[in-house]
Amino acid sequence: MKVARWVLRGRWRSNAPPLPDIESFFSSLKRAPVYPGRFSHLNEGVVMDFFGEYFRWYNTEHYHSRIGYVTPEQMHQDLAAGIIAERKRVLGKQQKLRKLYWSANQTTGSGL
Repeated sequence: MKVARWVLRGRWRSNAPPLPDIESFFSSLKRAPVYPGRFSHLNEGVVMDFFGEYFRWYNTEHYHSRIGYVTPEQMHQDLAAGIIAERKRVLGKQQKLRKLYWSANQTTGSGL
């Protein structure tokens, strides 16, 4: 309720308590591909439709760094461990191929 009192008073910046979660949420919101910038009018239906689409995107398409760059949906469906393991397998394979490439194409001499 402390947050609600500050919002109702309109004190977002001056003398407002630190709200890192709110700031992080708005930062993510503003960087979302579905963010319209400004709403042309504050029609509740338009705003509700936007946030419905935003939360669908956020939970099903947006990769989250705190959970290993998987979506919350993948995490809740217990797919995250498999996805991360597959990424590590592919990365290891590519690193081996890169080492083979550079060892086969290494130039001799001091012309570099």
